[in-house]
Amino acid sequence: MGSQLSRINEETRKFDDYAYAVTTIDEEHRLTHDGYTFKISYIVSALVTTGEHDLLIRIPAGKGPPHIRRWRFKPTNAPCTVEFFENATYSAAGAAVTPVCHNRTKKTVAGTLFSTGPTITADGDVLDTQLATTAAKDTGSPTDSFGEEWIFDADGAERVYLIRLTNTSGGNIDVGVEIFFYELPYGKDTSSLVFD
Repeated sequence: MGSQLSRINEETRKFDDYAYAVTTIDEEHRLTHDGYTFKISYIVSALVTTGEHDLLIRIPAGKGPPHIRRWRFKPTNAPCTVEFFENATYSAAGAAVTPVCHNRTKKTVAGTLFSTGPTITADGDVLDTQLATTAAKDTGSPTDSFGEEWIFDADGAERVYLIRLTNTSGGNIDVGVEIFFYELPYGKDTSSLVFD
């Protein structure tokens, strides 16, 4: 049954919902068509000098891992330190930030949970540290990402990640935050499949 299900999934999946033809567009484009790409975006206002802003990212138990494709941090003055942690712990999650599905005809709900202002009890393990700069002359460009794509761990238990912005500019700043990601639920929903 498992190999039969796999063959049916692969045969069905190659067709695009919007044009019943075999997919020839790139993966990210196709994922958007299928309703599996998401974005969060918001502005951190008046972050005081040396002040911190925390964004908590949680993958609930049983959910597949998000693939973070792009994240941008755009401060109004430079620099701003951006740190990325794995295995953070918290006592309160903070205020939810709801991801928006890029395909507005499907409006799929993301499994990954984002929140700001959490109460952090341990930062966890540092995976990466960057400087976000302004796009002004001689100050570089905004931080687009931590290298290439990140695939978060999801091993059956809740997994917790943390992004921390620290204002090191010497004055109050605003910071634009944008994270684009996708989730891969292919093969999980077999309710529409018919077997011989």
